[in-house]
Amino acid sequence: MHSRRLELISTATMILLLCGRASAQLCDPCTPDGCPPCPPSCPDLGQPCSVPPPCAGTGVIYCSPQGEELCACTQDCYCPPPPPTVTLQSSGLGSRDFRVSGTVSTPPINFLTPSTFTLTATADSPGGNQISILGEARATAAYQDLRQSCTQPINVTAPGTTVSAAFDISQYACGVSPFTLDRVTFNVYGVAYYPGGSYSTVTASLSYYAKIRVTTYNISHHDTFSWPTDLQHLLNVIRDTEPDIVGLQEVHPDDLNYLRTSLGLGYQVFSYWDNGIISRFPIVSSRDVPGFPNPTGRDPLMETFIDVGGVTVRFLNTHLNAHPYELLGQQTWFIRNYLDSNTDRLILTGDFNESPPDVAPIATRLEDTWDAVGYPAGEGVTTWEDGQRIDYIFVDHIAAIESKAPVHQPEPSDHRPVWTRMSLLP
Repeated sequence: MHSRRLELISTATMILLLCGRASAQLCDPCTPDGCPPCPPSCPDLGQPCSVPPPCAGTGVIYCSPQGEELCACTQDCYCPPPPPTVTLQSSGLGSRDFRVSGTVSTPPINFLTPSTFTLTATADSPGGNQISILGEARATAAYQDLRQSCTQPINVTAPGTTVSAAFDISQYACGVSPFTLDRVTFNVYGVAYYPGGSYSTVTASLSYYAKIRVTTYNISHHDTFSWPTDLQHLLNVIRDTEPDIVGLQEVHPDDLNYLRTSLGLGYQVFSYWDNGIISRFPIVSSRDVPGFPNPTGRDPLMETFIDVGGVTVRFLNTHLNAHPYELLGQQTWFIRNYLDSNTDRLILTGDFNESPPDVAPIATRLEDTWDAVGYPAGEGVTTWEDGQRIDYIFVDHIAAIESKAPVHQPEPSDHRPVWTRMSLLP
């Protein structure tokens, strides 16, 4: 036996005597010959324990060949086995299936036509004695002023190194109808347990979006704008609309970034002058539409394509010129002609500076979401100073469910936000 082993045994014997475990024999797992496998009677393997010098109070529970739990120096007497790698995989979600491994991963948000999917957790090392999928599913539902939410636990456990479970989304939807369901989010993690207490986890969040909310808002970033007080007020107003996508007019790029970050939405795009779009979903491409009548270059027609969990949405945002009137008419007809042959799921937001009769060229081609949900034409005032409705959300190949133009006191802008809850399902 070489000198290091003699020294180690001498040191360990002293520690064991002090720990009151003198009858057990200690071996060194850090050497090539290692130790015999620990029997299952050592459930505390690897847990911290207190030992006197020379360990200086630092030690771990170690397992003897006889199955006793010993307290030994970390630096000399314990080499913890590497934890297994756990993979969490989904299926049944089409192009948005996700596979994550490691400690933390967040897959893309999913917009699902299927109502069921399967989660499978797998550990990469043999010898596991248990693997689980744990977590919770949280659903939210809304219609008009009614709000409902529910949370259900998820606990699927099996022996070995693989566990799989099928989930029917409707069973986690608060018992509400598809008409009122907004989303169901599954926050889950896979965990593998190995003999002796070794374990590893992987986490993921998966959201089923049945509906999305779109907001349009001219925040009127004028010379009297007080930053950050007015901006915080605007943030609260936008947050109250619970948006997934926001079309903004008269917004500064710095303020756009602040609003995006504060709202927790991950994506944004800013036009040349003062139009911006903030989205929870990835913005695939964006541009200012060429040829749009815009002699000053101030208020272009923004066009983006947004990936709503595998469903492509064509999203446009604009701010039409109030003067001269001839230019306003040219811009209105340009939009009508530009979108006349549209076949995409399309959303158009903006401050049009026109009352409903004047936007008829657009409204006869696209659907005015305010009219679509049955509100009287006289309601929906969006400019509190002159009592007109000039801010709109239009859609095509999308079903509008609910629209609002909420009132806030005091108003941080001379416009009110307009939001629409809509379904992208065919």
